[in-house]
Amino acid sequence: MLLSVLLFVSGCATYGNKTVDARSAIERGDYQSARVQLEKILPSGKRNGLLHDMEIGSLLHLQGEYHESNQLLESAERFTETEPDIRSSVTRALIGKEITPYTATDFEKMFINYYKLTNYLSLAQLSPYQQERDTLLDGARVEARRIDIKLNELAIQHGTHKEAAERKRSALGQLSSFLKVITGTRIDKQDLIYRDDPWSHYLAGYTYEQLDELDSARLEYEKAAVLYESGAKAQYQLQGNITEQAWFDTIRVMKKAGGYEDRWQQLSETKLSAELRGHLETSAENGQLLVVEQVGLAPQKKTLQVVLTAHSYTRSLVLAPMLTGTLQNQRDQQAWFYLLYADKASLVGLANLHSAGIINGTIYSLTRKTIPLGGAWDSAMELGIPQALQFGARVSVPYYSLLRSSPGPSVLSVGTETVQLSDSTSVAQLAIQEQLQQANWEIYEGLTREIIKAITTDKLGGIPGLGSLTSWLTASSDSRSWLTLPQQIRMTRVFLTPGKHIAKLSSQVRHGQPAKLSSKQFTIKKGQNILWLNNSLASTNATAL
Repeated sequence: MLLSVLLFVSGCATYGNKTVDARSAIERGDYQSARVQLEKILPSGKRNGLLHDMEIGSLLHLQGEYHESNQLLESAERFTETEPDIRSSVTRALIGKEITPYTATDFEKMFINYYKLTNYLSLAQLSPYQQERDTLLDGARVEARRIDIKLNELAIQHGTHKEAAERKRSALGQLSSFLKVITGTRIDKQDLIYRDDPWSHYLAGYTYEQLDELDSARLEYEKAAVLYESGAKAQYQLQGNITEQAWFDTIRVMKKAGGYEDRWQQLSETKLSAELRGHLETSAENGQLLVVEQVGLAPQKKTLQVVLTAHSYTRSLVLAPMLTGTLQNQRDQQAWFYLLYADKASLVGLANLHSAGIINGTIYSLTRKTIPLGGAWDSAMELGIPQALQFGARVSVPYYSLLRSSPGPSVLSVGTETVQLSDSTSVAQLAIQEQLQQANWEIYEGLTREIIKAITTDKLGGIPGLGSLTSWLTASSDSRSWLTLPQQIRMTRVFLTPGKHIAKLSSQVRHGQPAKLSSKQFTIKKGQNILWLNNSLASTNATAL
């Protein structure tokens, strides 16, 4: 019976498992097959209505079906505005959020507007009619303003990167850091908060510049530059010169608008390299190509199984990970448990934790989390908790595997000029850091749910320990997330002389694999800004002339 239970536990399907075929189809460029499979997994209008609209909306964006994409994303935004936030509700704690309506994270809500904004910009660029272009750019302006409003609310709620850095430098912040060291705490969750989004600000700046609203463009570019510089670039481990690029565009727009002579010259001396200062002199005579590349697919959540037992001799509850899957998955699960939950003082080193016995393909580690009840043990006895947990209960929580590699470099070539793209945001880091933020609440919900289930089942069934067995068979966690988002977004911005140009982009989606080659022809006018939105999800090559 135990073997059957273990096999059942190992085979539980996560949302990532269910969507693996759809994601493979996306990587092959077979968007139609991907949509058919996602429609089966996510019927619209039910508890997965929001997730349906986000997944299919971004898939349509990848297909270039920008208008239809915006219709679904507009529906998704209405979901986020009208659906109750149940992330901390009693209902979710008792029945599990996997069977409640999906609730988007803060960064997922922002990506709804990101896609809508880029859809409007792409449609405006494709339209041959000035009046239609103006209407579409008005739509982009609306999304830029929505982004700004949402990000202002986040900054007010969580504080800015600059404020967070000042708190860490304060006496109280230094004391807090010291206490984390001596208690073995490896993660400072203040460092992981999604406080603002510099890349969204940057695209808003680009949008306002397209509308010739230079003061608004300057403000957004500068917000992006300050955010990258004050912490966002380090927090999301972004490679390249994105900070300097944001400052360059801030200064360039200041110069273009006029009235900022002293300030832009001062910023130019302190923020820009000699090469970019030289570009300021010639920028007005050329056009610009903004290349935005969406690389790879977002990581998927997995499920970590934790065993909950009651120990009468220590008057405590004990949590231990039950590690399943490949050896690499087991190590990832153990690392997640160690970093977030385990008793640090009893451990001699994370590197040695995986050296444990193997029973039926499952590793049982020495890693533990002890929850002393002390005087509350008598109350636990009255509630029947120790009796209900006499066979242990299974608690299930979501986790992410470690990011072992990122996509290889992306290089743009136009004529004789070659430039490497810079990371502008990392969805993978956003997702993992969000889950790290939620981890304590996830385990609290799981514990609450399984203890109540065990006690109730024991009392109703009249069989001691029946609740534990029921928990082993029914425990689950919510592994849903927006999986058609890219893993990373990269950018570069180059000046081009008026006339026709062929731009070539070489992108290594995965290390060790052949680079994807894309090319596109542009006709540039003096002072014009053109957007090239490229998707590098697989190694297939594409040419768009």
